[in-house]
Amino acid sequence: MKKEVNQDESFRFGISISDRCYYHKPTSEDYQSMTFHVEELNADELLDRITSGYSICHIFQDNRRIKKNFMYTNAIFIDVDDHPQPMDAFVYGCELKPTIAYTTISDGKNGLHRFRLIYLLDEQIASVDEYKNLYDIFIKKIGLVETKDNCGAVATQLMNGNPSNQIRVFTSYLIYHTHSFLQKVSLELYNIPTIQHNSNGTFCKTSSNSLEVDSVINLLNKSSTAFLTEFSDTILVFSTQLEYNEQGYALFPDKFFRLNVRYDWSSGKPHVMKYRDGEGRRKRLYVDALMIKAIRPDITFIELLYNLVFRRQHYYDNSDGVLENRLLIEDTNAVIAMSSEEIDARISNSRHGMFSTDPVWCALHNVTRRKHSRTVAKMINYEKIGEWYDVGSSVLENLKYADDNGIKVSKMTLIRFCKENGISTNPK
Repeated sequence: MKKEVNQDESFRFGISISDRCYYHKPTSEDYQSMTFHVEELNADELLDRITSGYSICHIFQDNRRIKKNFMYTNAIFIDVDDHPQPMDAFVYGCELKPTIAYTTISDGKNGLHRFRLIYLLDEQIASVDEYKNLYDIFIKKIGLVETKDNCGAVATQLMNGNPSNQIRVFTSYLIYHTHSFLQKVSLELYNIPTIQHNSNGTFCKTSSNSLEVDSVINLLNKSSTAFLTEFSDTILVFSTQLEYNEQGYALFPDKFFRLNVRYDWSSGKPHVMKYRDGEGRRKRLYVDALMIKAIRPDITFIELLYNLVFRRQHYYDNSDGVLENRLLIEDTNAVIAMSSEEIDARISNSRHGMFSTDPVWCALHNVTRRKHSRTVAKMINYEKIGEWYDVGSSVLENLKYADDNGIKVSKMTLIRFCKENGISTNPK
């Protein structure tokens, strides 16, 4: 039996695309002269048409968009106008994730939000009545029965594109099984993994309680300070946690990440130097999110968002408002969705030495970290030498062995190694 939904980036379907693109909301004259042609696209290609300003509609005989000419469609269009929630928050709490969602040119006017949802189906809908039935199921499941305008229920309805730079988009690549969906209205799809991608190509998985997330986002939008205060017990992530041994040091793991903080020491005391305009703040904050998730793979949406808001306040100059809440929410959504493999492909390990000394151990033993570092470095070096050094051979013979095997070590180091470990330098 077919699954009720699958995730398929390569799925292709027929859809009508306007012959010309519009860099503004089409006028009544534009609608009268608007003509269409049919293209076979996947979700990403359709999104490209939408963001280029093309209008879209279902498939009609002779490309005439009238009811009696309706032939088929693989898509359900839902028009969301004057909604109190922004698209990101709505989709995040949506039980049935749309295959594609995008904001309109008019989004945000008068404090209300306007966006479009597209649900792709694996089999064609070949009648107006069947389309209306499926449309009613979708709006019921996503809580839009009382929406301002149910024009999407009309099979002849078109959807305009949005070529503006302010557009926000969402794609999940979910393809719903048409007949299973009709037969089983009460689908249990809440835990299906979904992917959101932003203009930078990143992705997002949703998993938190929608009401809780909505209240968190609302609090953040009202006041960053109130948000930080409310969740002040959240663990701040700065670097991969090291496990110090009884000798007062820890070896760095193969994967080690440390979030960067710049300090100015010119006054003799450390002072944070915030990243400013022209220093790639948005990209840096996105990399911060990736590192935090790499350090804490089980981090929650709220915990990651808190860390990003905290870093924006303390380590970035946001006086121009470029690092807006929407950007942080989108980055959080995107990174939460990623697997460890996806994150590893996007970031590299932080630069570091072989080990780190334990400040607590050094304080208890009344030794500086610098001095203890020299002791630890020698200790580790001697341990490595001990793994290959032949105590039955002379220093010169061991030195030749090292040279022959590409081991970098000096004669004096080997002599000191022997002396400090009670080994004869020439046992023969």
